[in-house]
Amino acid sequence: MSTVNEILKKSIQMADMLELRNMVVVFDQAIYAKAQMIRWKDELLRERLIIRLGEFHTAMAFLGILGKRFYGAGLDDILIESNVVAEGSLNGVLSGKHYNRSIRAHKLLFEALQRLRFQSFLDSLPQDEMINYRIKIVCCADSYPQDTHRISQSNEMMALYEKYNAFIQQNAENQTFAFWSTYLDMVQLLLVFIRGTRESNWDMHLAAVRLMLKWYFAYDRVNYARYLPIYWMEMSALPETHPHFHEEMTAVGEWTVQRQEDNLFASIACDQAIEQTVNRDSKTKGGIIGKTMAPGAVQRWILSQPERAAIVRQCESLAGITDDDPTSKVLGKSQMKVDEQAVRSIMSTVQSMINPFDQSHDGLVCLSSGVVASQRVAEDLLTASDKGETVVREYLKERLMHTSEDVFKPIKAMRLKTFSDNMPKATHTKSGKEIMLQHDRALFARLLVIGQNRNMDLREILSYSLGPVSYPLSSLDGSLAKTTKSALLHLLETKAGNCLATSIPPGGVLLLDGMAVLQTMNRVPETFGGFADVVLKHIFNLAVQHSFKRIDFVADTYPTISIKNAERSRRAERGSQTISIYSKNQKTPMQWKKFMSSGVNKENVTQFLFSAWSEVDYSNAPQDLDILITHGQTCHLLSVKNKEVSISEVDELACDHEEADTRLILHAKHASASYETVVVRSPDTDVAVIALSHLQDIPSNLYFLTGVKNKTRMINLKGTEARLTPAVCKGLPGLHAFTGCDSTSAFYGKGKKIAFDLYSNNINFVEAFTNLGKDFNTNDTDLQVFEKFVSELYGQKKVVSVNEARYNIFCTSGAREQSMPPTLDALTLHVKRANYQAKIHRSALTQWIRAPSPSGHGWELKDGDLTIKWMTQDPAPESMLLFITCKCKSSKCESKRCSCRAANMSCTDTCLCNDCQNKVDTRKDSSSSDDDDDEQ
Repeated sequence: MSTVNEILKKSIQMADMLELRNMVVVFDQAIYAKAQMIRWKDELLRERLIIRLGEFHTAMAFLGILGKRFYGAGLDDILIESNVVAEGSLNGVLSGKHYNRSIRAHKLLFEALQRLRFQSFLDSLPQDEMINYRIKIVCCADSYPQDTHRISQSNEMMALYEKYNAFIQQNAENQTFAFWSTYLDMVQLLLVFIRGTRESNWDMHLAAVRLMLKWYFAYDRVNYARYLPIYWMEMSALPETHPHFHEEMTAVGEWTVQRQEDNLFASIACDQAIEQTVNRDSKTKGGIIGKTMAPGAVQRWILSQPERAAIVRQCESLAGITDDDPTSKVLGKSQMKVDEQAVRSIMSTVQSMINPFDQSHDGLVCLSSGVVASQRVAEDLLTASDKGETVVREYLKERLMHTSEDVFKPIKAMRLKTFSDNMPKATHTKSGKEIMLQHDRALFARLLVIGQNRNMDLREILSYSLGPVSYPLSSLDGSLAKTTKSALLHLLETKAGNCLATSIPPGGVLLLDGMAVLQTMNRVPETFGGFADVVLKHIFNLAVQHSFKRIDFVADTYPTISIKNAERSRRAERGSQTISIYSKNQKTPMQWKKFMSSGVNKENVTQFLFSAWSEVDYSNAPQDLDILITHGQTCHLLSVKNKEVSISEVDELACDHEEADTRLILHAKHASASYETVVVRSPDTDVAVIALSHLQDIPSNLYFLTGVKNKTRMINLKGTEARLTPAVCKGLPGLHAFTGCDSTSAFYGKGKKIAFDLYSNNINFVEAFTNLGKDFNTNDTDLQVFEKFVSELYGQKKVVSVNEARYNIFCTSGAREQSMPPTLDALTLHVKRANYQAKIHRSALTQWIRAPSPSGHGWELKDGDLTIKWMTQDPAPESMLLFITCKCKSSKCESKRCSCRAANMSCTDTCLCNDCQNKVDTRKDSSSSDDDDDEQ
């Protein structure tokens, strides 16, 4: 306090020397709080000094709120899987500590989600209206910057704005839509706050601060919640308290630092300017770090640092190594290109997960895992804004306007739930005591503290998962860790070089992923009969357009016990109603995508399509065509010749395949007996991977047609195989299942590219992954090779054991559990799951796979549901599972009344005891504050 008091007095002296009426002093939150307590008690300081709260640190705190609110909802996985944020930088980005990276990440995600939401809006419009608006938008973009304002203010564009806003309001009832719309609103608010600073716009700054207040209260940033309203009220009252200063602030904008004279959008906050100049010089090479800690020397060094920093700047200028380009780096063509690629990568990642603006999801859904938030979590997330605003109004009224309550009275934490609290629990029984472990990001660290304080071997501790699930293979909600599957297909295309076909050879066969066709229908006819006619017309149009002689409509089946939905909480069944189709005149559901989220409904639809097409009058058929349609385990041929149809069952294509992914390959082999060209159309990377591994058994030329709109491309699979080599292609199903597909987990933060590079450059890895899936039972011999592969995946090239790799990574970097390899126990079960899935993929050409129950192959049945078996051993050693924490207040833990001492265990840092005499001092801890908040 004495230091802060001295700063305030020095500020008055400087104002007198410069003959200024007032002096403005800018602090971060922690010093701001102390400075205000001194100023409020001194009339001279109140009159002469204006104390401001630094915008830079305020923005950092708001970034932390964004990270807390959306962490676990898919934000973290989207940023990592789209390669916008490295896994090791995630914590710094989400907390706001890595300010520039955090701002960039949120701006890119903001842009991507805005595009996805607007695309959803355009898709909801009638076709002619959508095309008209697209043309207007393109014209507006092409006219930038000369004529953009006139076009954007035209009546047509204003009508578009109104319809778009009405669309957002209308879909606010959809919880996932509404939740991610608040993300867009919050980032927009942050950008307005930053814009106020960059343009030195005082009114915009104050307006943004007022709108941000509710979020600091809602997410328990109690220090900002206490002092930011004070700051806002004092600054809003400047016209009455300090009119001369307010006039300068609004008219001249002298409250920011303008570091570039020629750029009008280059003002930055005062505290940010200090961080980028004096503080950066102090904390980087050539600063105080590593010199001395002698108090006198440090004091002299600090006093002279501003002058020394100015000298450094002049020397850099004379040497010509300063960046004097007034143009912002983010507006450079190269950076704009990089950012555009990043935005498209995010959009692709979101679409490969769950598009929040798809409007087909019941409840509040995690985008990466598909898990539905609990009722309490959903309520808190969706009402956080209103709850925060209510508390803000009460605080302003009771503590600042009427002063009926002391401003320093503790602020009650709201403790609103987020997706991070949407965690399942795991129960373990030890020594007759039931232990309930809940998914918790801090559990791993707490158990490590307990183990080390109780003198347990760190290697032994790290050989356990230290949680109810294996976090390197799991999301925080206990579902499978996901990765972007399409990255593997893009990688294979790149590695294969020029493997794209420019045209489709006539007279061939087209194999359609039936469910993909049905899911992508934007406008569904009013009746099921009309729906069947539209799909059939689409099939004939494809045949005419590309001269196909045969088209196969291949659909999935949906057994009750399925490895594809073992990790999910059956959200589709809870959120959709099963509908039986009994007539062509029956109305189609208004919520088509919700209807199609049920496996039972999908099977009913394919059965209805077969029945409807069997009764169609083909007198107007544009050409002869063989249509094969699968429904259930059966396949029928509808042969249209001379305007008439004959129907027969195809016994060779009857099968027990669950997925169309493998069934398409079975159809490809069947078609290759009569046709030279076979085209498989599917959006799923799995199909391409399975096809590449079976090419040597399919004699025809096989092509893979994928992508949408201008990204549609046709891959010559024979050419791709030749360039990748057949040996590499044979092992792809094993590699794909091992590194993450629909039914198996990825390794958190490890994408397909690094895994493929390791695989393709090591003959031992190629052999091991080729063996994976040869039988439903795993080969223990290859487990050691998979251990080596995973160790290298995490950068431990000299290690052959994953447990040893975990130990090394923890010792060298102190990484969190998700950033380390899984334990050997967890990896063994993961290998079993990957092997089971790979075996199914390798059996694509077998009609009757007759797969055994997944239970015992990395899954287990619980209450009739198939769930993932994460580990066979306990989550932690028994002495840690039965960890005892005491709350001794006065005994100093010296008597048997202390539960830790009674159990012959030392107390740990998780205990709540006072003046403890039962702790083992195993190490010296050093800690640093997460932010400038000093009140919890």
